[in-house]
Amino acid sequence: MKPLLFLAFLFTWVNSYSQDRITIIDSLVNIANMMKTEINVDSSTQKLPDSETILTTYFTRVFDNGLLKKYELKASSFDNTNGIHTPFIQSTTFYYDDNKLIKAETFRLQYEAKTNFEWYYFDDKLIKCTAKDSSKSESLLATAKQFLKGAKK
Repeated sequence: MKPLLFLAFLFTWVNSYSQDRITIIDSLVNIANMMKTEINVDSSTQKLPDSETILTTYFTRVFDNGLLKKYELKASSFDNTNGIHTPFIQSTTFYYDDNKLIKAETFRLQYEAKTNFEWYYFDDKLIKCTAKDSSKSESLLATAKQFLKGAKK
């Protein structure tokens, strides 16, 4: 009976500890989203060949004292093929604390279908994922590290 109680306590403690980290990460994300200083925004627009599709890409970087806090890559396109206006929006946002990825978010809107997923990290390890499949977590982590290297001020 004692081992069972110990395991129940351990599970509760680990779950609580993980939830505390996620709460802290979400607080850091909220701060990064409210920052209005040291923001770099860039964009590009192109018409895709052999179609009526116009693609616009936005890059947003938020710094605090020279450290990257947020990197957002947002793409939107509008397809006017056959006179039908079809919007498509996709974004991936990376949040950092002390030059480490703490959260990645993806958002996609096509027609009226929306998807939104979140990956939480601590010390380069996935601690929570809202997607059914967490296999994308390693590629997000690798991409976030590349953005971090390229975003040095």
